[in-house]
Amino acid sequence: MKIAFLKGKSRHTRVFAALTVIAVVLILILNILFSHLGLHSLAYLDLTPEGYYTLTDKMEEYCRGILEPEGKEKIENIKITFCRDPDGLVKDFEMRVTYFMALALAKRFDGVTVETVNIKYNPTAVSAYKTTSRQDIKPTDIIISYGSKYRIATSDSFWTANSDGSNFSYNGEYKMASILASLTAINAPVAYFVTDHGESYYDPAQPESETSIKNAAFADLLTERGMQIRTLKLSEVDAIPADCAILIINNPTVDLATDPDGYSSISYVSEAEKIDRYLIDSLGTLMVNKAYDVRLPVLESLLAEWGIAFGTGVVKDEDRKYESPVDNDYNILGVYDTGEESLGSAYYGSYAGLSSAPDMLFKNTGYLYCSYSGGTVMPEPGTFTIDKNYGPFIGTTDKAYATISVEDEGNRTANEGYKALAAISARTSLDDDTGETTYAYIFASNSEHFYSQEVLGNPAFANYDIMSSVISNICRTERHASIELGGTSPNSPSFGGKQTVDMTLRDYAEEIYSPDASEVIKINRAFTPAARGWFTAAVCVAPVSILVLGLVVFIRRKYL
Repeated sequence: MKIAFLKGKSRHTRVFAALTVIAVVLILILNILFSHLGLHSLAYLDLTPEGYYTLTDKMEEYCRGILEPEGKEKIENIKITFCRDPDGLVKDFEMRVTYFMALALAKRFDGVTVETVNIKYNPTAVSAYKTTSRQDIKPTDIIISYGSKYRIATSDSFWTANSDGSNFSYNGEYKMASILASLTAINAPVAYFVTDHGESYYDPAQPESETSIKNAAFADLLTERGMQIRTLKLSEVDAIPADCAILIINNPTVDLATDPDGYSSISYVSEAEKIDRYLIDSLGTLMVNKAYDVRLPVLESLLAEWGIAFGTGVVKDEDRKYESPVDNDYNILGVYDTGEESLGSAYYGSYAGLSSAPDMLFKNTGYLYCSYSGGTVMPEPGTFTIDKNYGPFIGTTDKAYATISVEDEGNRTANEGYKALAAISARTSLDDDTGETTYAYIFASNSEHFYSQEVLGNPAFANYDIMSSVISNICRTERHASIELGGTSPNSPSFGGKQTVDMTLRDYAEEIYSPDASEVIKINRAFTPAARGWFTAAVCVAPVSILVLGLVVFIRRKYL
């Protein structure tokens, strides 16, 4: 039985029609095949002069050292998650470059996998990576995870921009390698509870003890953030352990120990000095919480050097007072700071901006203020690139005041005005070699109940969510890739990754030189005229073949 549209047609017409259909089908199959190879097997030619879609030898070498270290087990289960479908990633140039780089890594290293998730239609697919229940993860975000540890990076962070906002270069290899180095740097980060100053702590060896039960919610929060929990006596160690991702001093009743006679020995290191060295040398994180009516001169002196000072008395704010049905303590609901430039907003801005967001609860709390006399930033003496920055984290209304005790209403220790109920100090240091800024943090609060089960473990309030966000952000053990891979410092051989050829670097014929033109950085691999000719010919083979075949059939039918 003949096909209907071929009835009455000549043999030549039928043959030509069949060949046309076959050719169209073949072209469709080839298109699908090459699309598949391009995305999954990376069987494509990198035709960009910058080499955007090709892993550099330095990138492969550096990642091999991270993922396949010689003499050690390979790193497995590195997952790179893109929050858009492949079609959307390929259409977006900035994201396409990073997506193809991730696919190249997955092809080269068995321990790396790449997945795409359309979070517009499946938002729960990335809920495990949210530091708070209301945090937004955007379609342009990229999540790199290793076990329970992860980093969320924006697509823009893989590029270096000029002051006008235009892309200066693709620095994605350096960014990705730095994230991989950080994630794998400490396989088991540890949160250490200091225990030899009357502190309240969680003891993993005695989870049923009274002090462990009081801090059970805090322990859950830390383990959810991928940390092990251990206890530590400062008097028994020469230095804070290298695997310490966070050092916790919670509700001490005795001050840090000092030995006046020990200062005569060059080897003597006080407990305060051990903490300070940990913060500076190891880019550490310290969390300190104490009762408002406890005075600890040595510890407070250390914190004052970082800008954190404790006020006297308990804070009262009648506009934000919370009457608890189960206790007679003075409870305050903290006021979120939603200013764009505020430190607190950087941690909970999207959360606090929702009208339905629950409040943070503070029970019998004191207040904190900046110890610096001339502002909130203190440059370290003798440096131009290191600062200590104080910032209030969450506070009160401007009608708050402080009194000597919860029961006392007459003896005010502070007049009406805004009071910070928690604060953060960050030591920022710009590395001249890498161009990276590194951080060390102190988070401080002034209530013996701040980390208690009754406050942190109460789901009616936002304490757990907010502190989860804080810990995720300040307790990271960052590592950075070698500047040879693309650090933003002028000392880097590539001074910022794969520069956009026609914008920033001068293109001398087919060679890209350093800014002073003293050395060739790389060869410009842009198309030569011959390469363009061959590529054009290859693209035209299929349609030209069909055209020629059609002409042959037409001529034979009409003239032969």
